[in-house]
Amino acid sequence: MDIAQENNRTTASQNKRERKEIVDKISYRKGITNGIFLGVTIAIFSLLVELAASSEAAAYFKPAKYLFMLGAFYYTLKNYKKTLPKGEIFKRGAVLGIYMSITTALVVFGLMALFQVVLPGVEFSKYTEEIDSASKAIFFDWILLVETFVFGIIISFIVLQGIKDTNRTK
Repeated sequence: MDIAQENNRTTASQNKRERKEIVDKISYRKGITNGIFLGVTIAIFSLLVELAASSEAAAYFKPAKYLFMLGAFYYTLKNYKKTLPKGEIFKRGAVLGIYMSITTALVVFGLMALFQVVLPGVEFSKYTEEIDSASKAIFFDWILLVETFVFGIIISFIVLQGIKDTNRTK
């Protein structure tokens, strides 16, 4: 093998590494920004449901927040797929889904805790349990954090199954 072929091979592997780093940064940024947007949307929707609906009706509307999550994950992952080489959406999309799920869960947790402090007259309920003390509020905010994260991961894998390439992942 001559020096020119070795240089071409080295340059190609460097380009591949640089592209991977760029794609990883894009994944991180998209996950954070879209997670913040989705978290704010879910928290505001939850607040509006609490303010507008009776406690019995609110129980039926609360699961609708996961439709927002499904739409946001589908939109984000579908657009992210366009930036990736064929066959890499599942692996890299899973990372994007994790970033987005973590960010969404943290934003929802923070905003719901803030709403409970700023709007003490609004009684948030969870699982038909009225939140009437600070310890219950913190406990249910943690449950909401874990629930949002887990549902985000599940939804991202469902979306990835739907949009993945037909060939095997690399």
